[in-house]
Amino acid sequence: FGNTDLSSSRALAASTFLAGDEPLTIIPSFNLPQPMELLSGTIGPFRAGSDAVVPLWLATMLRRRKLAKIVPPPWMDAEVLREVLRFERDLREQSFSPD
Repeated sequence: FGNTDLSSSRALAASTFLAGDEPLTIIPSFNLPQPMELLSGTIGPFRAGSDAVVPLWLATMLRRRKLAKIVPPPWMDAEVLREVLRFERDLREQSFSPD
């Protein structure tokens, strides 16, 4: 957000909006042989059972309609989350890097 002074609710809304384009891997349960043209770019084609990378908003929409399963990203691994939790609880830590 640069040097822009945003209220916390506006900052949350902006970050939520930006997160919607975060790429996620899905496993579709449908076939769509031709790619889809979106404003943000081209996605697809989709083959049932084969991984595909789509924006978060599309992944959640397909999951809600039971058309795809979302593959958890690497940062959602239990060991990585334990490391983040350890960092957040340790007052001596200065910076965090998930690598």
